Amino acid sequence: MDKRGACPTLREPMLTGDGLLVRLSPAGTGWSPSDLAALARAAARFGSGILEVTSRGNLQIRGLTPPNAAALADHVEELAIPLRNGLAIDTGPLASIDAGEIIDPLPLARELHETLEAAGLTARLAPKMSVVIDGGGALGMGDVIADVRLTADAASRGWLIAIGGTAHTARPLGVVAASEAIAATMALLEAIAAKGKMARGRELSDAELAVLLDGPPLRRRYAAPPLPPSRGERIGDSHCRHPLPLQGGEVPSEARRRGGWPVGRFALKDASLATAFALPFGQIDAATLMAFCAAVADAGAAEIRLAPGRGLIVPGFDAETCTALEAMAVALGFITNAADPRLAIAACAGAPFCASAHIATRALGAEIAAQAPELLVGRTLHVSGCDKCCAEPPAPYFTMLGTADGCVILPGDGRNAAAEQPVAAGEALAALRRLADTERAHEHETARDPQPAES
Repeated sequence: MDKRGACPTLREPMLTGDGLLVRLSPAGTGWSPSDLAALARAAARFGSGILEVTSRGNLQIRGLTPPNAAALADHVEELAIPLRNGLAIDTGPLASIDAGEIIDPLPLARELHETLEAAGLTARLAPKMSVVIDGGGALGMGDVIADVRLTADAASRGWLIAIGGTAHTARPLGVVAASEAIAATMALLEAIAAKGKMARGRELSDAELAVLLDGPPLRRRYAAPPLPPSRGERIGDSHCRHPLPLQGGEVPSEARRRGGWPVGRFALKDASLATAFALPFGQIDAATLMAFCAAVADAGAAEIRLAPGRGLIVPGFDAETCTALEAMAVALGFITNAADPRLAIAACAGAPFCASAHIATRALGAEIAAQAPELLVGRTLHVSGCDKCCAEPPAPYFTMLGTADGCVILPGDGRNAAAEQPVAAGEALAALRRLADTERAHEHETARDPQPAES
């Protein structure tokens, strides 16, 4: 299967440079250590043995052949490992257990799933359609792009609804009472479905939204000045520019700030702790993941949660057990420090794992993080093995692209940059330093001369 615009699933894998790829999500909040270890063993048996946790917190198994992909699907189904189906409804990685959570999002997520299935609406929505329900807390979903976004509002104990982007770029529509959240979300999804099978939330026009906002359950509760026009953000293979948002509920400032890396310890409602680790560039080999699962199981954990930001979270421990697990994670090569510069780098599989890649993206990323961490402070670097730009984060500050002739270093996402001559991979860091110096000089000139550019 290689259906454009669709997400790879257990039964419908996607063709990549290193074979077929399967993407899986747990049916609940996470998998048991034994289930996640079983998926790791299956990745080694049927694929390349390389797994990834994606930026949205899903699990990918790479390097499958068509016969092995079918055998993997049969095997996972025989194991009865619980997998999510239907519309992607994402909640925070600490949903229902975070001590700082405003509203538990899981009941709303379950009810929305049941309502969608009963209405038969999922089949009419785009394959990549997603809903985010962010109940608040230490690890929010602010950086995750969604077609429809519900963010817990502390003042009203209701939900702020926005469409088409992250917490910062989505168009806010207003706050609805908790009792109206399902009806409001369904009204938006119905309006999106009416535009066609491949329509997305960002495509709803101001006029279409005005009709929805003129009556319940989306009637605006208060007015606020519209946000400035978005610079646009890349979603999938398309680049969109949001129109001016309607006057509606203003996105709470804490919703824009929250996100954070899934690294460190987090307080839970039952007074226990969750300990969280990020994977370097989101990748892990099957043997390492199995070793991690075994240690977590020995510590008595009931589940392992996958987190946006390419992390693994284990809840329900005391401080002493967290310390032991964190030492083990360091030995396995996990990231346990939120200041680790590797967190600022998004890299695709790269060579030798992907046949399309011209450079070893993750080795190059590790070299840059180790030798020039100062270049990554407050910036995101995207390293792609070819011009397909896999694993691209929102709004990267720098981009490195592998080519047949070497490596091209570009500002931003590179789409509007002047053509650059490739350099050898060994010279990529020096070229990145030169670009960073140029960017700093440009920022200084902009700060010194605040006059607006002519239009």
